[in-house]
Amino acid sequence: MTTLIIPCYLKTQWDINCIDRLLDSALRQTQPFDRIYLIDDASPLNYEVKHRGVEQVFLVVNGGPAKARNVGIDQAL
Repeated sequence: MTTLIIPCYLKTQWDINCIDRLLDSALRQTQPFDRIYLIDDASPLNYEVKHRGVEQVFLVVNGGPAKARNVGIDQAL
C-alpha cells in the first residue's frame, strides 16, 4: 500500500494552483497511490480540494511542516 502525505500552507491563489497541479500529477501516476492526504497547516486561505480520493485535513494552529507530516502519518496509520 502506498500513501502520499502532502503538508501545505497556502497564502495565495498561486499556491492553490500549484497544489491542484501537484494533485493532478499524483492522480495520473502509472502506479497510483492507495491514499493521498493533504494536510493544511492552518493556511490563511479557505479552499476545497476538487480531486476525488484526496482526504483533506485542516490544522487549527500552524505547527510547521514536520507537525503537518506527523498528523498525516497518524491519519494514514
